[in-house]
Amino acid sequence: MKILLIEDDPLLSETVIDSLDTFGEVYHARTLREAILYFQVLQFDAIVSDVYLHSDNSIEYFREATDNTTPIIFITGMPSDDLVEQMLALGGRDMLEKPFRMDDLRASLEKHVGLIASQRNRKTLP
Repeated sequence: MKILLIEDDPLLSETVIDSLDTFGEVYHARTLREAILYFQVLQFDAIVSDVYLHSDNSIEYFREATDNTTPIIFITGMPSDDLVEQMLALGGRDMLEKPFRMDDLRASLEKHVGLIASQRNRKTLP
């Protein structure tokens, strides 16, 4: 499995990468620009993205760029009802409020990546 982590906090990034390395390959983008470079050359099974990255808003980027097939799990320190609505409209599968437990992130990935995989398999069956 390939997971893209989009997060600008170095300590949180390191913790998430260490926690998810058993899932497969974890790629880390510190900015949306770095994430865009990854999107140009790789296809991901899941995306874990901070909502606010320095001056960038990842929700605005995903509004324009996503195809709603790759599960996105948003993480934020400032959740709101409006933010949850925007996230769901973009195909976001979950939102975790910082600080969150790594077990919660792993459980969310297992649930949503498995759900997408089963939906894809159903589409290919006769």
